[in-house]
Amino acid sequence: MTDADSRQPFPERGAEDVARSAVRGMLTTAVPVGTLAGELFDLVIIPQLERRRATWWNDLAARLSNLEQKVEGFSLASLKDSPDFITAVTTASQIAIRNHSEEKLAALKNAVVSVALEEELENELYQVFLSLVDALTPLHLRILVLCRDAAALRKEVGGSFVDMRTLIEQAIPGLPQDVLRQVARDLYNRDLIQNDQLHVAMSVESMARKLTTDFGDRLLRFIGEREPAQ
Repeated sequence: MTDADSRQPFPERGAEDVARSAVRGMLTTAVPVGTLAGELFDLVIIPQLERRRATWWNDLAARLSNLEQKVEGFSLASLKDSPDFITAVTTASQIAIRNHSEEKLAALKNAVVSVALEEELENELYQVFLSLVDALTPLHLRILVLCRDAAALRKEVGGSFVDMRTLIEQAIPGLPQDVLRQVARDLYNRDLIQNDQLHVAMSVESMARKLTTDFGDRLLRFIGEREPAQ
């Protein structure tokens, strides 16, 4: 058994968990707390928060332990001296507890790994990226990936997709056009894509190049899963 295998998972906290205190505070200020509210809190909300917290920390610990095994010179112990890492873990954990989407949770774990590998630390850009992950929905992230991969996906299907709208409709069936317009506008306003007209037919020439900006590509690399360099 390796040292990593012998590590115990993060323990689950009891009734006085920080999340319990925070949510109880929100309930107290938002609604009159009585018997029914207390039951809602104890039977519905807290168990879910506990489960999310435990799953997040154990999954993150496993990812970081994997880095220690694969990356020469990388040590979990050394992370305690990295203020950027502590900030990234704290920020990502706060976002994770508020989310249930597997896509966003995976993006957050990948972001923490990127910071652990000392990527995107200049000018604290990792904090900008984490704030974007917090603000964007899983739908935003899926469409951003499609924009980056549009040209490759078109070639993969033999050129049958003649415009971005068709590609998105195939990848995300039933997506309302007004929702697509809003998502495209959000991504464009954040300088993640080069064109916010994803809901209209684009020329074949437009489909031949990626639609993401360099900034959008950097975000996707930061939150993307990849094998660490040996």
